[in-house]
Amino acid sequence: MRDRLEEWRDLVGTEPKIEDPEVEAGRAKELVLRALVETNLKHKGAYCFLGKRVPSLQHRRRFEVDLIVLTRKHLHFLEVKNWSGELLERGGNWVQIRRNGDHIEHPNLTRYNSQKQRAVVALLRSHGVELDSTYFSQKIIFMNPNLHMSSGIAANPDVVPWSRLNDYLEAQKGTSGTPFAERLVHSVIAVCLDSEKSIQVLDNMFHAMPKSCFSRARKIFSGLETWDRAVLYGGKVLAGDCLKLSTSHSMVDLKSLPSGIRCKVSWSRSKIVGFIQALVTQIPLGKIRLADKRLPVRPTDILKFHCAGEQKPREIRMGSVDLIIRG
Repeated sequence: MRDRLEEWRDLVGTEPKIEDPEVEAGRAKELVLRALVETNLKHKGAYCFLGKRVPSLQHRRRFEVDLIVLTRKHLHFLEVKNWSGELLERGGNWVQIRRNGDHIEHPNLTRYNSQKQRAVVALLRSHGVELDSTYFSQKIIFMNPNLHMSSGIAANPDVVPWSRLNDYLEAQKGTSGTPFAERLVHSVIAVCLDSEKSIQVLDNMFHAMPKSCFSRARKIFSGLETWDRAVLYGGKVLAGDCLKLSTSHSMVDLKSLPSGIRCKVSWSRSKIVGFIQALVTQIPLGKIRLADKRLPVRPTDILKFHCAGEQKPREIRMGSVDLIIRG
């Protein structure tokens, strides 16, 4: 009974982890796009793939590409950002000045994304898809109208500010009954197709992708996973690799679970109900649903999670976890 009361005290004392409002707003837009792309949205012969992870043997890691648009003539790699405030160039990097005065230093995304492009080229070649550099393009799309960028960044041909994307949205206003999110994806595709026309004007050697390469590339991108996610109590979301769950009774290899599965963790977080449950019953204070079974968990059980961009995995107490989503 003492152990169960300790579990209850540990659980009700868990501090909620609150998500940054700007990150949360960006994720809301991402979820809308994901819902559309996961229905295998096809528009004007182009296919979209969202949040795909590309393995790189050279860098011994995986790169995440926010959005891949595959057309008959091009492979477009798009980085989608929801930044607000001001964006300046400083010492070869991009510095974001948020509305609260915080300065956040980012790499020059047009250079950083070149590494991702090389990883995709290597992946395609490993599957027998040989495409030269003329088939690849990259873009950084800024989704927030409240971002003011320096003239140097705005003039970069690989940068698509919200004002430009909004022009495509305005052109589709006559499309009655089409949801905004779908028009947004259509606008992103239109940006890519129009850039292809510009390239064709400048270079008469512009050519269509062989049909076999197009089909194989589509199959390869469809098979790539996205990040796993851990949703913490309070709303904060971690993206990365869910490795394993260690409980007092067992160890679960989370990477063996099917892609896309949602493992909800149910907790008795109510002080009164949880206290009574711990005091007079043997009902577990927590349970997690894993595919076709439910497993009891304690607040002190450990989720081993490797966050994207971090060198080593974290050990997260399960009392802080509300949901695990496999990529």
